[in-house]
Amino acid sequence: MNIKKAKRIGLILAANFLLLFSSITVNAESFYLNTNKVKINVGETFDIDSSIDDQDIEWTSSKTAVASVNDDGLVTGKKSGTAKITASNGTDKKNCTVNVLSTSTKLSKNSVTMYTGSTIKLKATTKGVEKNITWTTTDDAIASVQNGCVTANSDGTVNIEATANGKTATCTVTVKDPTLLLNASALTMSTKGKGSKASLKDSRDGSYCPTFFVVKSRR
Repeated sequence: MNIKKAKRIGLILAANFLLLFSSITVNAESFYLNTNKVKINVGETFDIDSSIDDQDIEWTSSKTAVASVNDDGLVTGKKSGTAKITASNGTDKKNCTVNVLSTSTKLSKNSVTMYTGSTIKLKATTKGVEKNITWTTTDDAIASVQNGCVTANSDGTVNIEATANGKTATCTVTVKDPTLLLNASALTMSTKGKGSKASLKDSRDGSYCPTFFVVKSRR
């Protein structure tokens, strides 16, 4: 065999080897996600974990205006709606549906006047993932609160706050002394005809005393 023919054979073998190698498909490593469905509030984040290194995964969102995702699988809620987060490793793809909820917290009253020793019940409603309400008062000595039940303790003004899903609603509570300061110390009333009646007011705020007097004529 001459040198020229040997070189030709060598080139043919090399070409066949390259052709064989290029036809071999290396399968991407199969993986899984820690969840395929999640709910988050607007502004909140959630980390989607995968069974392989995040550097080997390409993360995408079907609706970036609703939920975005970074290169590490960290999802951020942008506005209410639903988005599909896709993790890709070669031809292997896994999806996670993200439901983003808008949030709000409201109270049944924005302000209320109470008298020491009395109680009222405030009702709170909230929208979002979290359903538990945290109740607080700015001054327990004036008015305390437990599970929405407010107790008036002494004169003054406080804020009762209900917080859930990152939103706080406030009710201003004014507590007064229940002792009446009447606007009159004596009344002159007629006994003629069918008699007469009078209503007394609390001189502090003008509210009427619920008791009235009726004087009937005698015959």
